[in-house]
Amino acid sequence: MYVRAAKNRDELWLLDQIESLSADDIAFRSRDYVIVIDSDKPTKLGFGRNRIHKEHTTSDFCEITSICILDDSQKESILAHIFESLIKKAQKEGFDNFYFFTKNTDYLSQLGFISLEESDLSPPVLDRLSEKRATISPEIDPLLLDFQVFKIPSHIKATFTSLKSTTPPPSKLTPEDFGINPEKTSYKYSTRK
Repeated sequence: MYVRAAKNRDELWLLDQIESLSADDIAFRSRDYVIVIDSDKPTKLGFGRNRIHKEHTTSDFCEITSICILDDSQKESILAHIFESLIKKAQKEGFDNFYFFTKNTDYLSQLGFISLEESDLSPPVLDRLSEKRATISPEIDPLLLDFQVFKIPSHIKATFTSLKSTTPPPSKLTPEDFGINPEKTSYKYSTRK
């Protein structure tokens, strides 16, 4: 199992999944997503997204959203992979934490998410919470993850190490990858005889 950034060719698949799961698709940009791939099959197991809210000059914030798991048998491991990858992306953007608007669970608490009081939220974050409650569920809580306290529980970390591969298999580039048909293409400086 490994995580990679979504590519342009994943856009249609992502939009189909988001629509079928009624997930948050506001301000959709495929480059914001990461996708978990099963390296043995290869199939897509889940995805998630960082949405950076930059419309507020004094209090930009990062939100993790559109988390979708397509394989319940490995749910905890897939979620941990998604969070870990999205944390790295958010850190590259200069953030130390991100918000997640969902019901708090024991699993999320184990990873380091904490529930916040609404009175502790800045106006832009409070607006986003109200938006999520209106569109997703009124039961949603505001959660915050400080990246320094993020930790993967040992029973999930064990599944990371027991997996055969954590990196994508190397791909060999072929002429077809560049839109070239080697059977019909002639080259100005061809050395073939």
